[in-house]
Amino acid sequence: MVENLRRRNKKEVVVGGGGQQQQQQQQQEEEEQEEQEEQEELVEEEREEEEEQIEIEQKEEEKEEE
Repeated sequence: MVENLRRRNKKEVVVGGGGQQQQQQQQQEEEEQEEQEEQEELVEEEREEEEEQIEIEQKEEEKEEE
């Protein structure tokens, strides 16, 4: 009887601990996703700036040709 209670208590501890670990993992995944989205935004901004710079250079070249 006492042994059954001990086993049951151990299982509860494992289940309780696993829930917290899962919550931490989910939070970490959300943070990683946010970081990835921020990184993608930065890449997009850099790409837009490069395109603008190319357009400016092309316009300057056209002016020089005239």
